[in-house]
Amino acid sequence: MFRFVAALFLLVSLSFATVASAQTETTTTTVHRTVRRSHRVASHPEETDVEIQTGRVQLRDDAFVYSRASKWSKTIDRVHAPKFVNVTGSTRNYLQIKLKDGQTGYIVPSAVKLVLPTQKDFILTADAPVYAAPNRFSSRLAEVHSGHNVNVTGLALNYLKIRMKSGVEGYIPQTAVQ
Repeated sequence: MFRFVAALFLLVSLSFATVASAQTETTTTTVHRTVRRSHRVASHPEETDVEIQTGRVQLRDDAFVYSRASKWSKTIDRVHAPKFVNVTGSTRNYLQIKLKDGQTGYIVPSAVKLVLPTQKDFILTADAPVYAAPNRFSSRLAEVHSGHNVNVTGLALNYLKIRMKSGVEGYIPQTAVQ
């Protein structure tokens, strides 16, 4: 009889310990999830930093126009290929455009024909970084120095697409060639 009561006591105490630890874990999980939600809502500074660029580019595909440089922002319009759009700037992942009604919106660069092909050689008048994409937010691939020749293979807004002797292709600011 004594063994039965001891076993019953052990079983009851274990179940209370399990319930207490489950309540503690639930509270901890709830607090942790709340912290993560507030972290996701924060905007990134690079999304709001706009490099001024000007140009008129043709749409390659139909695209949504967003109110901010984020696909989670409000959709304000839809633009259709093969029409042209006026680009007023660029962020890390989006092009800033001006719509016909005067609104400013953002589209993905893959929706436009960003690079117009050309084939010219220029002499650099200033040192310039070579970027992976036609904006200052992209990674630097190399640097070209003034006085050297560059082979320009395309024009992209305020940037020139170049091919280096090593075969690397990248973008330099137009201000480096005048």
